[in-house]
Amino acid sequence: FSRVEIVPSVTSYARASSRSDCAAAASCTYDEEMTNFANWFTYYRTRMALMKTATGRAFLSIDDRFRIGFITINPNNPVTTDKFIGASKFDATQKKAWYKLVYDQDTNGSTPNRTALHRVGRYYQGASDGINSGMTPDPLEYSCQQNFTLLTTDGYWNDSFSAVGNNDNANGGYTTRAYGAYDGGLTGASNTLADVAAYYYKTDLRTAGPYSENNVPT
Repeated sequence: FSRVEIVPSVTSYARASSRSDCAAAASCTYDEEMTNFANWFTYYRTRMALMKTATGRAFLSIDDRFRIGFITINPNNPVTTDKFIGASKFDATQKKAWYKLVYDQDTNGSTPNRTALHRVGRYYQGASDGINSGMTPDPLEYSCQQNFTLLTTDGYWNDSFSAVGNNDNANGGYTTRAYGAYDGGLTGASNTLADVAAYYYKTDLRTAGPYSENNVPT
């Protein structure tokens, strides 16, 4: 790394080939450098700011053909509205509320990744008790609805968790080595984050009721 001080007395700064925010081909002005630094400081200088910025940019093109929700990995018990918004059609109203909730978040101090993914799996199952208390309404509308979860974290889990056992220790079915989903049959590799993901991937989420027909497209 090379330290560069942006000061008014220096009017020209070397421009990296990857930069597209400077008018000149080989250099940037003082004002351009100050704007660049201000953008970094505002949107990227911390892990939290970087995550919010990346998330906001990633979801820009998503429209009301999709249903989108949000929950933090540590949303209190019962789950509170300042940590959760249910999956709903991503129209202007939902998008505004969703972005506000994402940008309002702050760190909590713990990293219950396995419980968090387990909570979302139960949410798709229609559970609203226990760790899912406060998570309503039901996120499903149709039996053929595909459901996805994106989990982001800044570290290794530190939650106490034993809800699903070992679900990726067989080289077959949904957890083959070819899929990259087999844990190699390692001793003691139970109740990992991968086990939670495998459990909800291969478990029929609805076995009764209006969404129980097994017609989700592959």
